[in-house]
Amino acid sequence: MSLNSAIRGIQIRDEVAGAGLTKDGSGNLQVNVDDSSLEIDTDVVQVKASGITNDMLAGSIVDAKLDSDYIQTSEVDGATIEFGTSLNIKALGVGTGQLANEAVEVGKIAINNAEVDGYVLAWSDSGYMEWVVQANPTEDYITEAEILFEDESANCDDVEVAFTLASAPVANSVAVYLNGLLQQEGSGKDYTIASTTVTFALAPATGDILLIHYIAT
Repeated sequence: MSLNSAIRGIQIRDEVAGAGLTKDGSGNLQVNVDDSSLEIDTDVVQVKASGITNDMLAGSIVDAKLDSDYIQTSEVDGATIEFGTSLNIKALGVGTGQLANEAVEVGKIAINNAEVDGYVLAWSDSGYMEWVVQANPTEDYITEAEILFEDESANCDDVEVAFTLASAPVANSVAVYLNGLLQQEGSGKDYTIASTTVTFALAPATGDILLIHYIAT
């Protein structure tokens, strides 16, 4: 009768199993896996399904290893869009430089209230536009009441050359028509203006049609 000289697991001391090895319940040596990211399937060590997490990667996958269907970090400028918990537009990231001319339609502009005659559009404290009263009107702000039309035909009598306007006109806003013809302003021409007085070089004849349009100051 011969002795079986094969070494059995039970004959292996625990300290023989070094780093990465362990002994199973029968005393056999095997590869020690965490069974979270790695596992042993039959006699093969393999990565478990969903075993490697983002925490384990620590940013070690380079863009070149990503499929082309995925957005790579090199494709995000970090100025207008950024990676957070998701891909998003950065605060104040999209400016007029990124918008094409006339890219924003009127219907896409939020206006808080209905249009009001004489009001102007302004940004509200809530971040949208609304119709508001202009706080400090200037000479460049013209209302309909300031656009005047005067008919001086009744004062044409072959004698009168000076015609007084109801209000002082804005410079270069006066248009004088005599019998439908636009008259020229200036010294040596059809008429001159001083304050509210329009003075003709020659008195308009009785029956002439004299119309004066202007913007009042």
